[in-house]
Amino acid sequence: MIFRPSESSRKITEFYRRYLLTRFNTNNEKYNEQLKKELEKKKAIADGPYISMSDPYKKGEKIEKLAQEGILSKEMMKLKKFHPNDRNLYKHQEEAIRKAKNGQNLIVTTRNRIRKNRIFFNSSNK
Repeated sequence: MIFRPSESSRKITEFYRRYLLTRFNTNNEKYNEQLKKELEKKKAIADGPYISMSDPYKKGEKIEKLAQEGILSKEMMKLKKFHPNDRNLYKHQEEAIRKAKNGQNLIVTTRNRIRKNRIFFNSSNK
């Protein structure tokens, strides 16, 4: 599952807005409408999410370019859902792919073994 901060923030804000409208509902419709109007204003509840959208790593080539060079299989172009072709790989990813293609040894470190298993299975199924 992919975490989407902007979407999550919007859902949490909407949930809280609905909670406030039901929790503080009065017998006076005029007051209820005023509260609703105030809560519908932009940034009335939240002014975020506060995230950094900058990439911490240097950019490498696009998947499409590596496929055109024959470094990656052209089948990679069909995986747009997981790897958009217009997105650059990070430089360290590109370098690792090129080294693997040239038969060089690699050391891969990740926080979990699943990612390393994917790399092993992908590289051994040439």
